[in-house]
Amino acid sequence: MWPAIFTLGDGQFSFTLYCTQYTSICLFKINVKMDFNAYLTRIGYSGPINNSHAILKRICELHYNAVPFDVLGMHGADRIVLNLETVYKNIVIDHRGGTCYEVNRLFQWLLRNFGFQVDIIQCQWFNYGEFSPKFNHLALLVSFVFMVCNTSTIN
Repeated sequence: MWPAIFTLGDGQFSFTLYCTQYTSICLFKINVKMDFNAYLTRIGYSGPINNSHAILKRICELHYNAVPFDVLGMHGADRIVLNLETVYKNIVIDHRGGTCYEVNRLFQWLLRNFGFQVDIIQCQWFNYGEFSPKFNHLALLVSFVFMVCNTSTIN
């Protein structure tokens, strides 16, 4: 019967092959157990898990120093696959870097696990007086809620 689905794995991650009558592999999906603590180990973080400004600053510094910006895969035979599980495997398990689309998407997942409100935004570089093409870069926007409290009243 077509299509056939085969899943192979060792517990840490598995591969699912979707096969059809006309091609041996029409879609390759990787199912990875995404481990928050393994990601923290990968970037060298140990500390409290909360959404404070100080922790955001610390994990940004650690991530920047541990996970390199890497575009070499774009120029070789590697396909850039942007599903979160594949990006996790490449960066956390295989200790690779990635493009802004890969690194920032995975970092968004990490920040949300810390409790941050994070949105992906489209960006452009500004070099030598000109903007790069649209959708040339991806960045994260972390929102904080600030409140002004007044504990005194005038009677």
